[in-house]
Amino acid sequence: MRKLLNITLLIAALALVGVVLSRYFRSDEAIIKNQLLDVAEAFNDRLARSCVEILADDFRDTTTGYGKQDIRERLFYLFTKTRNIKGKFPYRVVIRENLVEVELDRPDRVTGTIRFNCQLMRVEDNRESIEWEFEVTAGGKKADNTWLFTTAEHKTSGGTRPF
Repeated sequence: MRKLLNITLLIAALALVGVVLSRYFRSDEAIIKNQLLDVAEAFNDRLARSCVEILADDFRDTTTGYGKQDIRERLFYLFTKTRNIKGKFPYRVVIRENLVEVELDRPDRVTGTIRFNCQLMRVEDNRESIEWEFEVTAGGKKADNTWLFTTAEHKTSGGTRPF
């Protein structure tokens, strides 16, 4: 019995070490993609503060002129005030990881350009339709073991921005 317990503890310890090492040795490209997916999840969970964690304090969206605080305030308003006829939040964001392009600047690889497609889906009665689709080009910089967006611009590729 003791031998079985020791083997179980060893397997658990190895699994934990594997998780820690895989996170430590992830490529910058994988880190950026995961951060973008986390932002989409935060939007879908209506967490305004978590949506802007990927933005540097001096971030600027050159298309709208919005900074980090402007975006957080607009998201908070959107999440608290926008409801469909049934009283539910009617939007969901989709970012497809396989369509995220990351180009890191050489030789230092601490700055780069990130391009991705974003779809704002309207959700009504368990059906989804694309309300607004847009392409984003963002500039980023590495800070510790994470990445922050410093600039972004977007261009509508389908639908209409609803807010």
